Amino acid sequence: MAVLLISTVTWVLLEVYQFSFLIVISWAAMFIVTSMFLWGNILRLLGKDVPDMSWLEISEESTIEMVNGIREWIEEGIRWMFRVSAERDWFVFVRTVVGLLLLSYVGTSSDLLTLLYIGNLLRYCNRHDCSSTLYEV
Repeated sequence: MAVLLISTVTWVLLEVYQFSFLIVISWAAMFIVTSMFLWGNILRLLGKDVPDMSWLEISEESTIEMVNGIREWIEEGIRWMFRVSAERDWFVFVRTVVGLLLLSYVGTSSDLLTLLYIGNLLRYCNRHDCSSTLYEV
């Protein structure tokens, strides 16, 4: 639910209010840093121990694992493009080109943020039953 709320707020800020991505990210970072600063100082004023934040650190192993996963995904996409272009079957080639052409038409009528938001909304609704909550307005 939190991912859906954050993606909706981000979409509204960037599409409806025409904020730039850099502004939204910097405001979110300022809010997080200010909240952490005030929380730590208030805890010190009240004489309580500041909680351990070491669990927020990202380990080197998880970073390497994530980068390797992204690299494998990109390499598989490049291999797929070469396989399609090198095949002698015209049907596979024409079907791929028509699919990419349709994708480009969808891309010209919408921007990446809206497509990502729609995909996020559909993914959330596939995981949860949204049929009762979408029409309650």
